[in-house]
Amino acid sequence: MNGTFGEGNKRDLEIQDLFERLDDDSSKSLGDRLSANWEKQIRQANLANAKSGSSKKNPVQPSLGRAIWSTFSTYYILVGILAGIEECVTRLVVTNYEVKHSVK
Repeated sequence: MNGTFGEGNKRDLEIQDLFERLDDDSSKSLGDRLSANWEKQIRQANLANAKSGSSKKNPVQPSLGRAIWSTFSTYYILVGILAGIEECVTRLVVTNYEVKHSVK
């Protein structure tokens, strides 16, 4: 990444200078997953409303928040756990190093 910044500082970057994105990060892939989860929310709301009858005062509404959560939660939970583990290990190593090399 520093190489890209350095090149950009020397000259204007071209498209070929940039990194390729991962297929999983493409807007089509993410949009398709979000769309599928949204359709699932709609089906669940329709099923719940059909079971309770159409005269219900407060019909069940599909939840965009749940669709977004279903789409992205696994990735962000995993990244959060790994970042937490990394932070704990780093703090232990740095603290241990400081204790061993402290000036008395």
